[in-house]
Amino acid sequence: MIKGMRIIYGIGINGRGIDDINDKINGKIVYDIRRSKYKYYKKDFKCEEYIDCMKIFPAFITPKSLFLMYKSGYIDEKEFEQQFITILEEWEDVINRDEVLSKLNGVVLLCYEKPDEFCHRKVIAKFLERFGFIYEEL
Repeated sequence: MIKGMRIIYGIGINGRGIDDINDKINGKIVYDIRRSKYKYYKKDFKCEEYIDCMKIFPAFITPKSLFLMYKSGYIDEKEFEQQFITILEEWEDVINRDEVLSKLNGVVLLCYEKPDEFCHRKVIAKFLERFGFIYEEL
């Protein structure tokens, strides 16, 4: 990795066992960006730190209305991405960007969808590219 470059990781839990997930996480800080946590809980992850984004970075959680519009087929991936990026941009206006960005370097965004599926963690990663982050799927 190039010096000064920031990295953010992503992992989807769908179809994976907890041992595989923990092997990939490998002790990193995990930001759980799932709306519903019905499979695997905080206690299951072997990580340096577990952070429930619902509590500290709620903008990383897909709004329920947007999630439902996408899952029902009312909007497509492109429209979902545009709307979610707009939400992230609004969030950026009200936070201390430097403080938040410094906390994201090297963390794992954990959500449900498999690596080859469209997912909001990849939209977050795309948004963070403008701040010098690169994304790696685990």
